[in-house]
Amino acid sequence: METDCQLLVMEKALLEGEVRRLREIEKAKFATKEDQFKKSGKGEKKKSKEKKFSPTREFKSVEELLKIQKEAEFLRTEKQTLQEQLKWALEVRSYL
Repeated sequence: METDCQLLVMEKALLEGEVRRLREIEKAKFATKEDQFKKSGKGEKKKSKEKKFSPTREFKSVEELLKIQKEAEFLRTEKQTLQEQLKWALEVRSYL
């Protein structure tokens, strides 16, 4: 009975070692595939299709330029407002 138990314990240890070895092999394969995937660049997300304006771009009309300037000013104002709200919220939180 004891020898059967000892045999089972030894067999269990051997099987656990085998499982560990196989897992390491799978991890190595996965890491290799992941590296190849990164190197190929296929994993990168596509860039958004929004229009990007460069400072050197010529505008089709004065209206387009004014519209862009107005939007830029709105975004600056919104950014400043959000920064002030964040600052206020952090100050209130520090008092609590």
